[in-house]
Amino acid sequence: MKQDELRKVAGTLPSMNPKMRTEFYPLSESIEVTLEDHSANPYKAMFAAATATWGDNKYERKWKRTSVDGRYEVIKAVLTHNTLPQAREVVNFLFRVRGLPRWLFDSHTQTPFCTFMSIGCRDNNKLDCDFIFDDKTFKKEMEKLYIGNRENALAKCKNLYKRVLDEGRGSWQSARAFLPQSYQHSYHFSQNLLSLASMKFEGKNSIEMSILYEKVSASIYLKFPLLGLYLCNIYAQKFSMFKEWLTSITFDGLISVDKIFFERI
Repeated sequence: MKQDELRKVAGTLPSMNPKMRTEFYPLSESIEVTLEDHSANPYKAMFAAATATWGDNKYERKWKRTSVDGRYEVIKAVLTHNTLPQAREVVNFLFRVRGLPRWLFDSHTQTPFCTFMSIGCRDNNKLDCDFIFDDKTFKKEMEKLYIGNRENALAKCKNLYKRVLDEGRGSWQSARAFLPQSYQHSYHFSQNLLSLASMKFEGKNSIEMSILYEKVSASIYLKFPLLGLYLCNIYAQKFSMFKEWLTSITFDGLISVDKIFFERI
């Protein structure tokens, strides 16, 4: 019974087989990112790492013996890149992603210092999967009225997928050969703050990857506004402005959500 409960939550019970449907979306409208888990207190973790090289023979714990303002000064140094980079590497996040085309997921997995946990294409029924276009292609084909032809072709691929399942008693693994790489793919991935701040959106798929990481930084902002602002400004190539702003802001100027983490013992 416990196994059936888990399958119900996952939507994989035999009685819950999805109905055939096909929808088409541009990436900017389909992509969804949520922050699922994170370091318990990123600011405490950065503080501990940044001050790890200081101390005497006793090497006592420093967070409890440091004032809130002192903790904040250390974090300002970390986020303005005036400490060793390892202070950002100790902060970890876990994200849930939905609404990417499969080809973009494959590109994302080439990112170093990330761990990926992906929904299986050969282990799950894809009769209800959407198809995702990059925004430029979607707009261009809509303007030229070509979108109908593309939709028809993709719908026919979905029909072939269904026929393999229905008529040939084929497996999902066999049927997936007929699914175009633009089908909607979902997954989880983890990445640390240093790696997030080091992302470069250049070359192939740069626009699509930048859209993804805008959503990533926005999901962090909801929980840790200061870290979200840090990443947003880096991705917008406005880090110098962020440094100037952070240098001038006192602890009292922080958003209350962030203050709570600085004040925790």
